[in-house]
Amino acid sequence: GNYHFDDFKPIFKIVVLLDDVSEKIGAQTCIIPQSCHDKDLKNFLFNKKEIDIQLIEEKKKKYGVYNCYGKKGDIFLMDTRNIHWGAKLNSGYRRVLWYYF
Repeated sequence: GNYHFDDFKPIFKIVVLLDDVSEKIGAQTCIIPQSCHDKDLKNFLFNKKEIDIQLIEEKKKKYGVYNCYGKKGDIFLMDTRNIHWGAKLNSGYRRVLWYYF
């Protein structure tokens, strides 16, 4: 999927995996932790609301990327003010439940 953030105000999502999600299967949700607190990124997004790939690559190196791999039934709590995206599906399928708060 495309790099994006949901809003500048706190929006929390709970993701429940309905299938196993692994590196082999792909389609995991990826998130750049703490990216919502990065002043350069926040200013850029506030003014443009579109993603600059070079800036994202810099922030990936700075903060790392968390991949939501897990087993069926695992739960992830995400602050979607952070930059996130869905990785490419490599094989099989991935089903999840999303709860928004």
